[in-house]
Amino acid sequence: MNRALVPVLAVVCLATACARTDDGTAVAASQPPGSEESAQPSSSSAAVTPPSGPIDFGVVPTDRVPVPPGTVTCAPEPRPAAEATVPGPGPTAPVITVAVPDGFGPPQPSGDGVLIAGPEDIKALVTVTPTDEEPAYAFETYSDRLVADSSISAVSVLPGELCDYSGQELMGTLSNTDQDAIEYRDRIVHIWTPDGGMYLAAVHVTAPMAAAGFEAAAEVFTGDFGVALP
Repeated sequence: MNRALVPVLAVVCLATACARTDDGTAVAASQPPGSEESAQPSSSSAAVTPPSGPIDFGVVPTDRVPVPPGTVTCAPEPRPAAEATVPGPGPTAPVITVAVPDGFGPPQPSGDGVLIAGPEDIKALVTVTPTDEEPAYAFETYSDRLVADSSISAVSVLPGELCDYSGQELMGTLSNTDQDAIEYRDRIVHIWTPDGGMYLAAVHVTAPMAAAGFEAAAEVFTGDFGVALP
């Protein structure tokens, strides 16, 4: 898959509401009452203008064409030694197949998807959920929900297109205290179906900070995955 070389967007959230970014510029959220002075940005005192829309990194033009039932629309090669297949809700939802690193257990049902656990408390949650939003806004909604429950969070965004589907890669940290900080890496892909439905496939990998095997495992989990339309 060809990828454009673009700057990584960094967003640092100092409150539960995360400020958005635009045009490659990092934006810090407002300082909450009672916060430490050291958390204030020191490089500039200029006001930051809020962005006017979502980040469109990884959003590509979509040409919807007739697709026969049972079509595999994305089949990355080479195939991994271990895989997990995750169907979406309903008979017309897409089915995705992700690679699983060595040493990780079998997928277990979890909410809207499956959970795959491994060493060092590294986990991957794989979901396929319906959305009524077009790619850029669906990605923004996902990112906002990702950081919503953390008092301190950071996210970097890269394009992550997959077989002509729009996609993004997210990475960063989430925490409420120094003791519960985790790092995460996500791959999110916006998938359309012939009946007009739209779905967001997401691979969300987490681990305690500084887990030795996190980077290698996340690289496998968030790599290109298979997509089939029933």
